[in-house]
Amino acid sequence: MHPLFKRWGFILASTSVMVFFSEKMYWYVQGYSYLELIFFYLFATYSVFWAVNHFKVDDFWGLALAGILYPLFVEGAFTGIIIGDLTGIMLSYFVGWHTTLAVLVGWFWHRKLLIEHKTGVIVASSILLGFLLGLWATTFWLPENINDPELSPQNGFHIGKWSLFDYSLLQLYLGAIYVLSHFLLSKVWIHEFRPSKWENYFVLAVILLFVLGQALTYSFFVLFLIFIYAIVILSIRRYSEEKNNETIFEKLQGQVFLRDVLALLLINVSAIVAYALVDAIHLPEGMIRELFLHGIVAIQVVYGAGVLLFSLINPWRRKNPSSFQTQ
Repeated sequence: MHPLFKRWGFILASTSVMVFFSEKMYWYVQGYSYLELIFFYLFATYSVFWAVNHFKVDDFWGLALAGILYPLFVEGAFTGIIIGDLTGIMLSYFVGWHTTLAVLVGWFWHRKLLIEHKTGVIVASSILLGFLLGLWATTFWLPENINDPELSPQNGFHIGKWSLFDYSLLQLYLGAIYVLSHFLLSKVWIHEFRPSKWENYFVLAVILLFVLGQALTYSFFVLFLIFIYAIVILSIRRYSEEKNNETIFEKLQGQVFLRDVLALLLINVSAIVAYALVDAIHLPEGMIRELFLHGIVAIQVVYGAGVLLFSLINPWRRKNPSSFQTQ
């Protein structure tokens, strides 16, 4: 396969993996949309991969740092949500969501489990993760979400409680895409990410175009986004000083077994079980609200802030940070 086609196949398959956790697993009210999300999210994926290869990121915390670029594009340059919050709370929230679930869990950790053939861990973790996300999805049954104008049908959302049959069909569809994405990713995996300068210019131009669009909305507040981008890039550069030339891409090379990839479907099966269970026991709205809408969100913000601060501070406090080996 021509390197250009394989590289972009790698980007698209990786983006499909990440979109599953970024948008589809929890946001079931989006319905069956998927391809259009891959188109926009691929620029976020490209940003992370460029940083990994350019700065020779070779361990977990380096990837966590590079992974901050993912929500900076998605929720900064693309949606502008991060720009409108100078407190850093929304940035922490999205590091706890996009960076953690999409980059570190979906792309990195699941890939690591697959090449290490840890079938038991894949099965157990998929059941637990799917159960949690299935429970969390029931927050869309709450009146405040049903009546949220941003989640209206006019904006493409199908809000409220779905029938178990409809929800199950959607989850099996999403699970099939996630399994297929990891399977295809194993076929187009590359040991280095070396796009041409024209590819880099094109992606940079698209990102700057989105940033310019946000500047028209948020005026000089867009400087906050640019400042965070700069801090992250400088921190990745600092973190990777005196590292070897092996990258995450090389460390995650390996053969995967079909049985292990198929086991990832348990995420969606478990989510269906959790969704049905909440409906069957008639879990009170107040409990759903406090446990999942308030409790988990608060934990996510605190956790995301911890990951964000540690990732940004760690490179500057030690000359040679310890490495979390991927194999």
